[in-house]
Amino acid sequence: MIINESELRYYLTDIGLGKGSSSSYRSRLSFLLKNGIDINSDTINADNLFNILKIKKLVYKDKSSLKTALATYKRFLASEYNILQDIEEINSKEISKTQKELLTKARIGQGKFRKDLIDLWGKCSVSQFEKVEFLVASHILPWKIATDVERLSKYNGLLLQPNIDKLFDKGFISFDDDGSIILSYKIDEILFFQLGINKSFKLYKIHYENIPFLRRHREIFKELLFKM
Repeated sequence: MIINESELRYYLTDIGLGKGSSSSYRSRLSFLLKNGIDINSDTINADNLFNILKIKKLVYKDKSSLKTALATYKRFLASEYNILQDIEEINSKEISKTQKELLTKARIGQGKFRKDLIDLWGKCSVSQFEKVEFLVASHILPWKIATDVERLSKYNGLLLQPNIDKLFDKGFISFDDDGSIILSYKIDEILFFQLGINKSFKLYKIHYENIPFLRRHREIFKELLFKM
């Protein structure tokens, strides 16, 4: 797994850092990369960073912020390894640089894909929560199964609150053709309630083009959703 300086902005955005914070963190991590410190290595972490800087005779004015940036990045790597694998796959494709950038941003729910979903939905597709900066650009048909065209299609996406996105992404909820929510029989209704989900939820509108993607989502996760 290789992550270079030019790719850092994608990952920092994905872990929820704003533009200013993302730029600051990117600067700190870029300092490490430029000085030959492999921030992806399991042997390099926030705990031993100061020793590594000392050995390399590197001076950084704010060591504490450098350590925080590395620790944040490491947490991201641990939680989003599948995303990084998918981005590696994108980079290995024989496609244009522009196409690679579009696909990479779509994978982490950013760029044109996210903008298209905001234009299409304008708010959470389920709760109608309007603060789009807190919403996740979620693929309906999972990334691993979708074609590159489907990965970029705005109709293969929902704009969701994080709690709804997580359950949808894992297949513990889905939506019928009319937008009604389907709750997995494997999770107790009380737990859904605690997670802020209830059986009255539904997509506040349905686009005809969403329906084929929703059907495939239900088919993929049918063993979680339905008693067979």
